[in-house]
Amino acid sequence: CTAIILFLYAIFYDHSSSMNLKGTNGYNITSYMMPELASVCHGTTIITEPRITDVFWNNKYIFATKCKTYSDTIEGYYIIEMLEDTSNIMPWILSGPMSPEDYEIRKIQLNLSEENMNYGNVFKPWWKKISWLMDD
Repeated sequence: CTAIILFLYAIFYDHSSSMNLKGTNGYNITSYMMPELASVCHGTTIITEPRITDVFWNNKYIFATKCKTYSDTIEGYYIIEMLEDTSNIMPWILSGPMSPEDYEIRKIQLNLSEENMNYGNVFKPWWKKISWLMDD
């Protein structure tokens, strides 16, 4: 019984604690054990407001979607430019939260699209994390 409890705790803890954005030099999504508090962070420094869901990134930019609390309704979008000079106290430039229209305009200006970026979602259902148990 203890092994099952520890296994379930490990699944939920991993699900709701942090997601590293590979290739970004320390950027991550951290939710501090509550998905409703998920924010884009640099190390332990919080960059965005809570309730970040979908995140797209490459080696220079992070796009993040913010939803209303306890809802899937999109409240705004963030674009974070990661600066090469990491000696700055804040080695990023934060834009947002912005409207869908402003977000689309900014992506066009940057000549970027989510299709060519890495993707992560901190609200990925926990049962998908253990789907390997059910694979044949």
